[in-house]
Amino acid sequence: MPFDNILSASTSRSSAPSDNPFTDDEFVIEVGVPLQDVPRISTETTRRNGFRQSVAPDRGTRIIEDIRNGNYTCSICTEPIVDGATQEYTMWHCADCYNVFHFRCIRTWAMTNSSYILHGFRRYPVWKCPYCLVIHGENPKATCWCGKQPFDPCNPRSDIPNACPSQCGKTGMCKHENRTEPCMNRCHPGPCLLNTLLNLDNRETKEKLKSWTQGLGKVFLGLIAVAFIVIPIVAIGEGPEIAWYNQFRHSCNGFNTRIRMDVQDFRIHSLSPSIQDETFYLGAHLNPQVNSTAPFQYYHRFGGTTRDHRDIAVDVDSERHSWRMLSLDGPDEANKWIAKTSTELNMGSYPKLPQFSSVTETEIHSGTFSHSTVSYQHMHIPEIDFMIGGIHDFLERCEYEPFLRVYSTAGLAKKEMQQMANKSWSSRSEDRLVMRTASFGHGRQRLDMCVREGPIQPTKPGYEHREGMADELLVPMAIIATLRLRLWETGRRAFVC
Repeated sequence: MPFDNILSASTSRSSAPSDNPFTDDEFVIEVGVPLQDVPRISTETTRRNGFRQSVAPDRGTRIIEDIRNGNYTCSICTEPIVDGATQEYTMWHCADCYNVFHFRCIRTWAMTNSSYILHGFRRYPVWKCPYCLVIHGENPKATCWCGKQPFDPCNPRSDIPNACPSQCGKTGMCKHENRTEPCMNRCHPGPCLLNTLLNLDNRETKEKLKSWTQGLGKVFLGLIAVAFIVIPIVAIGEGPEIAWYNQFRHSCNGFNTRIRMDVQDFRIHSLSPSIQDETFYLGAHLNPQVNSTAPFQYYHRFGGTTRDHRDIAVDVDSERHSWRMLSLDGPDEANKWIAKTSTELNMGSYPKLPQFSSVTETEIHSGTFSHSTVSYQHMHIPEIDFMIGGIHDFLERCEYEPFLRVYSTAGLAKKEMQQMANKSWSSRSEDRLVMRTASFGHGRQRLDMCVREGPIQPTKPGYEHREGMADELLVPMAIIATLRLRLWETGRRAFVC
């Protein structure tokens, strides 16, 4: 959701009840008044009291010191955030980017910038943090930093702004090791960093404890030597997330195009500097014909821009197992609206159907794709010599999504194709492997499709190396994306694996 979608709301006192989850007995949202024209119920002003911004080494301490000194600014209303005991001083902080906002501002932001996600046949409201754009599914709440205690003016005041007396308890990350443990510090903003036993950069430590820190340093070097032997052994037995990271970190070497596998919009990024990033959209279309069994009466269109075509689309009829590639004489705004805009709220209202320009379609190629079963889990696209290996498990079980592979089968006999597809999964690249899914990071993260650039068959005469994704690869990509979307449309799979 773009940042230039300016919040429009005003706040006023009212005792009337409301069904809106973003309002309470004290505030009512009124759409249509620019936020900068709203009279502040707070006594805050854009003052600067002479204190400089904090230079503390950790993020949490800087946030606390700046709030105390009136130097922390809410990035929505650009006014200082200060501590107080009444409702107007309540705060909200993002657990992902750790930025702090006035609660009244973030509540208005969430109300006026919400959209919907599709789960089966139901839509659920979501909103994004205005700073890091991370999606939140719950309404913002005015709580302490650790989230355990809601705001209550009757609670005793703390010496730390917006903090409760409880222990933080959230999972923290050690600054020097890759390990996580519950945070033992008191309720605080910012990331949770575990305490270290010794800080050799501390001036007081250097002056008072210099003699025994030198001896401790020798012991520490010895422990490091032992750790080089022990850590790999422990990682094998107790590090599944490390094993996941290692198996995928080199799996896409040589595949210079990366596609982010979202639901209906797919960001395509090439590592080649001459290829611009593009976004493809996947929308469902209905074109019924009376008393006809012809294909493409209900189909999904995967459309966007490639290196060779300014506007191109692949239609997939999942019921008839048919596909067609089309060249368009202009951008298909209708498909983009169906895939993305139709599910987004605009200032709290449903999106309006715009006027679309007519687009002329010219068929480039067409074909079919085979069924996959439990006994034969692969799918063939015979007209363009591709095979999608393991597509049956990919569609039936979420945990198999990162292990899909697409092969070029040009010139191979049926037995050779089957032997190639039945190979055990490996992170190593193969000559005929042209696409593969992956999920990078420690443990399952988002799903990406890695695509080999250049010619599909380097040994075939007449091919020259070219940067960017070949148009033929849009076909298996469109089929995979369509079948995956159909699982969510029919309720066979949850929205997120």
